[in-house]
Amino acid sequence: MNKRFYPLIFTAVLMLAAVGLSVCVVRLPALASPQPPGARLLSPNNGGIDIPIKPTFSWSPWEDATKYQLDLASDSEFKQMVITATINATTYEYSGQLDYGTSYFWRVRAIEMPSQNIPSDWSSTFDFETKHSVQLLKPNGYNVPVNRAQFSWDHVSGLDATIYQIDFARDSEFNQIVASATATSTVYEYPGTLDYGTHYYWRVKIIEMRGQSVPPDWSWPLSFSTEPIPTPPSTEATSPSYGLQSPSTPLWIQIAIAIGVILVVSILVLVFKKKR
Repeated sequence: MNKRFYPLIFTAVLMLAAVGLSVCVVRLPALASPQPPGARLLSPNNGGIDIPIKPTFSWSPWEDATKYQLDLASDSEFKQMVITATINATTYEYSGQLDYGTSYFWRVRAIEMPSQNIPSDWSSTFDFETKHSVQLLKPNGYNVPVNRAQFSWDHVSGLDATIYQIDFARDSEFNQIVASATATSTVYEYPGTLDYGTHYYWRVKIIEMRGQSVPPDWSWPLSFSTEPIPTPPSTEATSPSYGLQSPSTPLWIQIAIAIGVILVVSILVLVFKKKR
């Protein structure tokens, strides 16, 4: 082959390669269309606490979506599902009843959109904690008496509790339990004596109800500190006549008085000797 044709052949090969690459690039988007992003969650807000046990969920609409799927679980990986609901709106009121004092996770995605034949991506995951069945009232502060300390709490309306359990501990994890007792009302008086100047934690839960299932949750713990050790009474002498405290005399004055007394006695002795 004549060497004059080498540049032409090389140019033709490059042109064919460029045409083939452009065809591949053009056809790539048709092979895998990306899913649209999910809806934005509104409430219950992420990290919310004291959420009602019958919550209402809401989220922002996504484009032309006409149907959504809502998942609620007790774990962040959605393996322990509580509900899976299909909704034709952007709000959903749970008709059941969640557990008191329990953490939940939820997410939403669009599953029916005229412009798409596939579901959207899942939204971000939000978590929240339902309200506790018992709310502690007092003590919650300092200088709590060590003798016959009184505790009080309340429970949510609609619960007919008959027996409560109350725990006292020296740590917030309740590993160092000081006492555990039961009470039949929302007021309890500790019959023992607490330590002076000590920080305690306490919590309450319902352990028996009339005609209802017992909530599994403990209250949020509260902490308090007992009164400091009392200052012992003064032992200094007081005046027998008036009951007034006698001032202390400096040592150097006491020495000077003693020397003066000795001198006076010495002079008197000399005077008596001269008279004889």
